Amino acid sequence: LRLIKRAKSEGLKVSCDVPAYLFCFDEDHLEGYATRYKLDPPLRSKKTIRGLSRFVEDGTIDAISSAHSPQDPESRDLEFDLASFGGRTLETCFPSFWTSTSQDLKKVNVAELFSLGPARILGLEMPRIEKDENAELTIFQNRFNWEYTGTKGHEYDDPFAGSQFQARLLGTINGLKSNL
Repeated sequence: LRLIKRAKSEGLKVSCDVPAYLFCFDEDHLEGYATRYKLDPPLRSKKTIRGLSRFVEDGTIDAISSAHSPQDPESRDLEFDLASFGGRTLETCFPSFWTSTSQDLKKVNVAELFSLGPARILGLEMPRIEKDENAELTIFQNRFNWEYTGTKGHEYDDPFAGSQFQARLLGTINGLKSNL
């Protein structure tokens, strides 16, 4: 991340995204060898997680991603060393990040990290909220406590099953014309 920060300061066109789960779990979760925590990129130390937050705050990290990579039971119900990397993280990406981060980090435009940041990296046209434009919105509630039970039958592959969250996604709007 320091190299990315330096490259950006030198005007090089580089970008950086980090999966939301890296802010939620640390390497201590691997002590029991539960394959649902065998993720890619792998879990890091508490110190590294604190460092990630600083790089989000200063703009080095452009986007927060899901790193959603579901696996089948046959590739996960193995000894830890033999199990595949990956997990179900798409539907918990935003709530887990919001719940796990500090108030200081929440002052950063979190919605931009999940939407406009990835769009810029991919060179996509920026959506606009204007009359006669297609709406492209994700609606979330940031003051809602709930328990995520996981996807039934996929607990082996879901690092967040049984987690408590303080935010939730309410839905998406994709393609409706606004007549405001």
